[in-house]
Parts: sequence; C-alpha cells; structure tokens
Amino acid sequence: IRSGWDQSSINAVEVARICMDSGAQAVIVHPRTKTQGFSGSADWSVIRCVREAVSIPVVGSGDIKTYGDFHRMKDETGVEYVMVGRAAMNNPFIFREIVESADGKTVPEQEYYVEKMELALNQLNLLTAEVSEKFAVLNMRKFFGWYSKGARGGVAFRRRIFHALNIGDVKEIVMDFQCECRNEDINNKSYIEMVKS
Repeated sequence: IRSGWDQSSINAVEVARICMDSGAQAVIVHPRTKTQGFSGSADWSVIRCVREAVSIPVVGSGDIKTYGDFHRMKDETGVEYVMVGRAAMNNPFIFREIVESADGKTVPEQEYYVEKMELALNQLNLLTAEVSEKFAVLNMRKFFGWYSKGARGGVAFRRRIFHALNIGDVKEIVMDFQCECRNEDINNKSYIEMVKS
C-alpha cells in the first residue's frame, strides 16, 4: 500500500488494519502518496505508524539506496523487513552489501567496482546476442554509469564510456577503469598498513 492518495488523505494505518483484519499475513508500505508517484522523499514516519498499529509483519519500502539506508529504516521504523526497489537497478550488488554490513564486514571500496564492471560487460554480451551491437552499446551506457557511481575516477570513466560506439571500445575503457580501481585499492591498503605499523 501507499501512504494515501494525496497529502490530505494519508490513510495507510487504516488500510493496513483492514488488510490485517481481512487475513493478510503481512503488509508492504511505500510511504509516498499516489499523487507523488516517484517524486519527493518517502516519509518513513508513516511506516512507523503502521508498524505500531498492526500485529502482522510490516515491510518498509522507499528510498533504500544504500546498505546504510537499510539499517536506518529498520532502526527508525521498527519494521521486520525492508524492500529494495529502484536502487537495485542502479546497484544490483546492494543486497550483498546489506548482508555483508549486517555481518559486520567492511563493504569493499574500489575493488567492488571491478566486479560491477564484470557484471555490466556480461549484461552487454547478453544484450548483444539479442539486439544489434550499436543498440546494446547505447542501451548499456546507463548501466555503466550507474555501476560506476561513487567510484574514484568514475566521472572520467563515464565521459569515455558515453562516447564508446562499439563493444571493443567499451571493453578497452572498462579494462582501463578496472586497472585504476585495482591500483587505487592497492594504494589504499598500502596506506592503511603503513598507518597501522
């Protein structure tokens, strides 16, 4: 359910109670109104109110873009479960990041982008088997952009990848970027070891 039709009709608690009384075993709450669509920000206080009003599990949804958002939603709303939506398109690794952060592991930095580029290249190869090379390269630009967001050197990488016209160019640009990521990660590790000693 959403929080309501518009800001003047927030009725998520009432609707969640009706769902529970009608036999629902859980309820998913996305705290934007129908008129908001995807705009604005999700009002997590609505999820908190639903969680306090029903005895069935509540799944919180809305603005989960990082593993930090996942933990913050659980803390702020008390939900049992969290749903990841559009952020998974930008970063399909978010699920692993959530699991690793929950286990107390450090989420990798630059080396992680090497894996993301491997995933993007695999997607590119699969797409090329279905459509023309030109269409595949153009369509995959957004994924390479999403997957490199936040990486050191990501801006320069995106500038190059958005001008690539064929798979050969893409692979060369990606390999250069992966080398930069690996070198950055090695340099960071060396610096950390030096500080520790």
